[in-house]
Amino acid sequence: NRTYQHGIGVWGYGINRNIHIRNNVFRNMRSDGIMISSADTHAQIFDGDDIYVYNNVFDNCNNGNSQALYIDDGVGDVDNVFFKNNIVMSAANAVLVRAGHSVSNVQVTHNMLHNANATKDLGSGAFSAVSNNYTEQPQFDLTGNKPYPFYKPASDKCNLVNRGTNVGLPFSGASPDLG
Repeated sequence: NRTYQHGIGVWGYGINRNIHIRNNVFRNMRSDGIMISSADTHAQIFDGDDIYVYNNVFDNCNNGNSQALYIDDGVGDVDNVFFKNNIVMSAANAVLVRAGHSVSNVQVTHNMLHNANATKDLGSGAFSAVSNNYTEQPQFDLTGNKPYPFYKPASDKCNLVNRGTNVGLPFSGASPDLG
C-alpha cells in the first residue's frame, strides 16, 4: 500500500541540529523517504546542521521516481548531512540536493543501491564525499512478516554483512552491517 507523502520531514524554522534518523524501513513511499527543507520564512531562518541518516532501508520510493533523501534548499542552510550504511532500492537517487546557495558537506558513503543512482546535484556543489557505495541486489531473507524477518540478511555471509562503516552505533563483526 502507498503511505504518506514523505516518511520523515525535517523543515520549519530555527535551529535544527543533531538529528538522527536510523534503523527504519521506508516502504512504498508516495514521494521521498526523507525530506529536508530550509524554505520556511515565517520566523527565524532554518539552520540545519549535523543530520545523520544511518542504517535504514528504503524500498520503493514512488515507483523509482523519488529519492531516499531529498534536500531542498531555501532561505536557510543545511550543513553536515551524513547518509551511511543505508540500503536503497527502486529510487531515482539515494540523495538529491536541489539548492542554490547554502548546502554543504553532504556525505553519501557505504550504502547499497539497487535500481538507484547514488546522488544528483541540482546546483549546490554540496557533496563532499560519494564513495564506497555498492550496486548490488540486497540479499534479504524475503520471507515472513515485514519488516522483520523479511528485511533481515539472508545469512551471515550475504552482501549486507560487514559492508558498512563505523558510525558510532554498536555492531558485531569486522564492520557494521548495511540496513
